[in-house]
Amino acid sequence: MKTESKTTYLANPGRVACAIAVVILSVTASGWASERILYTFRGGNGGQYPQRSLVMDASGNLYGATTDGGPKGPNCPTGCGVVFELTKNSDGAWSETVLYTFQGGRDGSHPFAGVIIDANGNLYGTTYDGGGGECVIGGTNAHCGIVFELSPSSGGSWTETILYKFTGQNDGGFPVAGVISDSVGNLYGISAEWGVSNCPGYNPGQGCGALWELTPTLSGPWTETTLHDFTGLDGDGSAPSQPLAFDRQGNIYGTTDTGGISNNACPNGCGTLFELTPVAGGGWNYSVSYSFGKTITDAEVPDSPVIFDALGNLYGCSEGGTYGYGTVFELTPGTAGGTWTESILYNFQGGTADGAGPDTLVFDSAGHLYGTTASGGGSAGYGTVFELTRSSSGAWTETLPLLFDGKNGEYPDAFVRAPRGEFFGLTSEGGKTNDGVVFEFRP
Repeated sequence: MKTESKTTYLANPGRVACAIAVVILSVTASGWASERILYTFRGGNGGQYPQRSLVMDASGNLYGATTDGGPKGPNCPTGCGVVFELTKNSDGAWSETVLYTFQGGRDGSHPFAGVIIDANGNLYGTTYDGGGGECVIGGTNAHCGIVFELSPSSGGSWTETILYKFTGQNDGGFPVAGVISDSVGNLYGISAEWGVSNCPGYNPGQGCGALWELTPTLSGPWTETTLHDFTGLDGDGSAPSQPLAFDRQGNIYGTTDTGGISNNACPNGCGTLFELTPVAGGGWNYSVSYSFGKTITDAEVPDSPVIFDALGNLYGCSEGGTYGYGTVFELTPGTAGGTWTESILYNFQGGTADGAGPDTLVFDSAGHLYGTTASGGGSAGYGTVFELTRSSSGAWTETLPLLFDGKNGEYPDAFVRAPRGEFFGLTSEGGKTNDGVVFEFRP
């Protein structure tokens, strides 16, 4: 994530999501689809501006985080953010429980991503700010962020444990993308900035971000290992801001906002796809698999988490494209160690008839791709849910089953598919007080 983007993000984190039983219908060429608002945030202690992701436990409860909200204080004039749980009641309405409220000191502040959940019900996530290391936001000294764990107790309370505080050195700073976990409980994530390199286009001495692993120990403290410091040079990426993803073989993939190939559209590169491959005996091998922005109509600046199909093809969203409003792309791997091939599945056109700024992709059981756009669609232009369907010829066709108009949310920023086939998402703004909503969508 670019420095100027994060400065704006922190000043107005709601750019990117009380039970109200209301159904809103949106008709498109593909038929009817329904949205149900499960919860409307109202600021204050309940949080405001949810972002990035939702996760569901085995009982169907939803968990996420808000960047702002909670008690106001000197560290956070609008609140430092909360981690929340949404539970479905017997009458079908949903209720929020705030599991943890960040204080803005060493416990962290402003979680820009959601959380993940382990088999024991513990939650893990990151905060953009807080901790102990000294980084800089818009010329102001600030802490570099943390990785945290929230553990439930039998009495219903939750306890925060700080697993790691970023220093702004080779571990980087500002972990905006949350974490992923392997089968033995190690955590992996990215720092959006800092690190050891002198990053092109950044302030002198400011690094390009880092890729790291946290490993639990028997004695309690977690061990941080920096797997790669991004340089933005010689084809390497810089400024990673999206969550990592495992493929079926246990390799880890991620993207960077800049770096790779330099061109007129992207003087410091249009971003990369990178891969971590496990090495026999321990450790990881880092490589750049693909550089975006090779042509003026190519995907540039990948702007969503990547997902895989059963054949190992990779899908994501980006900026750029034919009309400049973003793309959905597919990357097909070559032979082992070979070149990946990009295909643009759809170019967004913006305006009232289409979305703009795609983010988040999910497959349904029939192989259709669903996702959201942060803007465009309808007269309000507050974003869409889109569906891409592949024809027998291989072409993909878009429909817009849901448009956001402010009342039912603005700027959708997360979308997940539940085991029964319904989708859950959040919008970072909109709703009754413009503090964001969590919604259910049924195609």
